[in-house]
Amino acid sequence: MDAITFIFNFGIPLTVLMVAYFVGTLLERQHFASIRSREASMRGFPVMTFDRMPEEWQVGRSALFAGSVVVSLDYFKRIIAGIRGIFGGRIKTYEPLLDRARREAMLRLIEQAKAAGFDAVINVRLETSRIANASGGEGTAGIEMLAFGTAIKLESRLRNMRFEPRTPDAEINVSKTHPLVEASTLLLGLIGLLALVTLLIVFAIEILIRFIPEETEVKWFSGWTPVEHLQSDHPQAEAVADLLSRMVAQWPDTEYQFRLEISDDPAPNAMALPGGLIIVTSGLLDQIDSENALAFVLSHELGHFHNRDHIRQLGRFAAIGLFYSAVSASSGNTALGYNITDLTLRGFSRAQERDADEFGLSLVEKEYGHVGEALQFFSTLSEGRDSGIRWDNYLGTHPDPQDRITELTQLAEQNEWRLSGEVFDWPPTARVE
Repeated sequence: MDAITFIFNFGIPLTVLMVAYFVGTLLERQHFASIRSREASMRGFPVMTFDRMPEEWQVGRSALFAGSVVVSLDYFKRIIAGIRGIFGGRIKTYEPLLDRARREAMLRLIEQAKAAGFDAVINVRLETSRIANASGGEGTAGIEMLAFGTAIKLESRLRNMRFEPRTPDAEINVSKTHPLVEASTLLLGLIGLLALVTLLIVFAIEILIRFIPEETEVKWFSGWTPVEHLQSDHPQAEAVADLLSRMVAQWPDTEYQFRLEISDDPAPNAMALPGGLIIVTSGLLDQIDSENALAFVLSHELGHFHNRDHIRQLGRFAAIGLFYSAVSASSGNTALGYNITDLTLRGFSRAQERDADEFGLSLVEKEYGHVGEALQFFSTLSEGRDSGIRWDNYLGTHPDPQDRITELTQLAEQNEWRLSGEVFDWPPTARVE
């Protein structure tokens, strides 16, 4: 994953989330401070609820008053509440929101009644309504809290009436768990759940791959070419295709019908894609100077088909893409948005590359009777990296050349393969058989 992809898929959403948290927390604290101050100033104003008004009360006049408030949800609370919806339980991040709304609505009701000269408010009721998002009514943009009750004006103070004003407990309706603690717990739980699901999918793919024949894979991906800017008229296209056919002939029991395409990408690389498609870049053809070396590159890609690596990686990265998409909460720009070429190209493990090298080297030995130039190709890669030649793309998707030279030399010695022999130029010239 390059830096720009990381910034767009993780950096920006995380920054927005943190800004929403800090700004939302600041505004919430300021609102609570205002509520506590106004509640203290209204402590002597009675608010009561009963079924029947006492007979000794002499009410001079009464009126219906209502106080309402609309409070929006910040991005942080919305995200955490969404994750909580997966696991269930108390939505602690919403509790301060509702507490503020209730107390603010009550204060607005009391302030109106007191300003109008009434002595008390009786039989208060609270109603809540959800304000939906503008897009199709899905989700919640905020809530409205409505408090309404009957304000009364007494003709005279009652002798036996006793009212003990007290400030509401500010914490009884709000969880003491810090929002960041809840967020961290939920995110870790979500990541753990998604990781488990991903592992199960990968495990299932490893089993299912055994039941997908090569001919079925070819049928599924027949004619599929995900890479743009192909060069059907490349001057070396016919020669590369002929060389590929010769290397495939050394693997007679394959069911694949291989296709070769040349991309005009200047970065040297080659890749194996589902359905028997092999893509070689023009940059690779410009850098290679021997047929033997190119034969090994093509045979290495055939090794991935032999081991079904490309299908395994395609399934694994589809699962990981779902995991990445869910965690980053921006599926339109996440791993699901990567093209399949990048998924299969970048994911081969060291063991898979080593196995493909071994299979490819065996085909080269069958075709040429030696493996010398294949090993020399890795020396060229190593020298190119040190000298700044553009092998970055190839080296970024394959193991270290020196390690591969050591491993393949040991393999050749174990199989008693010759380490030197006739080398043919590339681009090809007239060849005498």
